[in-house]
Amino acid sequence: MRRTRAFVEEHYADADPDGRRFLTYGNGERFWFPRRTPVPVDRDLEGDDAAAPMAADATLDAIGRLSLPRYRLGDCLRHGYRPADDAEQQLIDDLASAGRGNLSGFARIMMYQRLSSSESVSRGRRGASRRAYGAGP
Repeated sequence: MRRTRAFVEEHYADADPDGRRFLTYGNGERFWFPRRTPVPVDRDLEGDDAAAPMAADATLDAIGRLSLPRYRLGDCLRHGYRPADDAEQQLIDDLASAGRGNLSGFARIMMYQRLSSSESVSRGRRGASRRAYGAGP
């Protein structure tokens, strides 16, 4: 059965006084879980790189401007609308909290990934790879 790092840390690890998590091997040796720190990786895109248009500000701005009403239903309520009862108020509150970006942000990420793996981009990448490795156009 596959176990994730988070699962192993949560269920099997001990912590030292500083809060660092570790496992103890049978011989008494400790394995310390590393603290992961995400680091952005910048990549220079050449003019003929098929990924260059996807990383352009115009593309990212267009995706950012998408309204995505399906994922922000709370924004579609008429201004000044008064709920009929507590149950309806709870529904409105839930819609408002759902529209704070979780679903719409996820949809934007998926849109970007879909565009960046489109056929035309893939074709351009294959062509660039062939040129780079001498396999012709």
